[in-house]
Amino acid sequence: MVILVTRPEPGATRTAEHLRHLKLSPYILSLSKTVQLPVLRQDFSCDAVIATSESAFLYGNLDLIEKLREKPLYVVGKHTAEAAKKAGFSDIVFAAPNAKTLAHKIERAPGDRILYLAGHVRRPDLEEQLHQKYKYFETIELYDTIPIKLDDEQKLKIPQKIDIVMLYSAMAAAGLAQISSYIKHSTVFLCLSTRIANAVPKTFLNAIVIAYEPNEDAMLDGVKAILA
Repeated sequence: MVILVTRPEPGATRTAEHLRHLKLSPYILSLSKTVQLPVLRQDFSCDAVIATSESAFLYGNLDLIEKLREKPLYVVGKHTAEAAKKAGFSDIVFAAPNAKTLAHKIERAPGDRILYLAGHVRRPDLEEQLHQKYKYFETIELYDTIPIKLDDEQKLKIPQKIDIVMLYSAMAAAGLAQISSYIKHSTVFLCLSTRIANAVPKTFLNAIVIAYEPNEDAMLDGVKAILA
């Protein structure tokens, strides 16, 4: 069974390793990539920091990250916590499994000045909730996610029969259009969320399965359910 993993690195490699442990054949074809954004300011004043993705520490401005290391840090996801620890943060609180529940589960941070280390591509829900909760809340964009345009050489290497396509973003879902000739009617799209499922081009009539929660464990369970 060939499973196409469309997420960017380093997540794509981790997912592929999990699939190999399940005796499956993953093929990494990232349809987006993460890049660093320039930070023009360095004078951010805050009492605590929030991060929802490991990309904040893998691609964020190193000088800024160094200045924030001593601040309490509230994160979403275990991989974000691991990346933050490697970046030098020590006071790390694993506040929620996903960004959607962070604002509800986070304990009152010390002080009222909160800095959110964010990506350019994000949903507004978290910020809207935190703006209501904290008097001084600021967002800084440290990274961006951009689509990848596949060249002919990359396309030629794609397996001829793909059983499952794992989609982790609306950007990747939209990017399916450039590999439409490799998608068969029997191919199943496994999506991280309903929003991502809705981003799949309407030209595809394939079966779509949505993970019960927007996280990697649920996606892997989705693979098992499809193959059962």
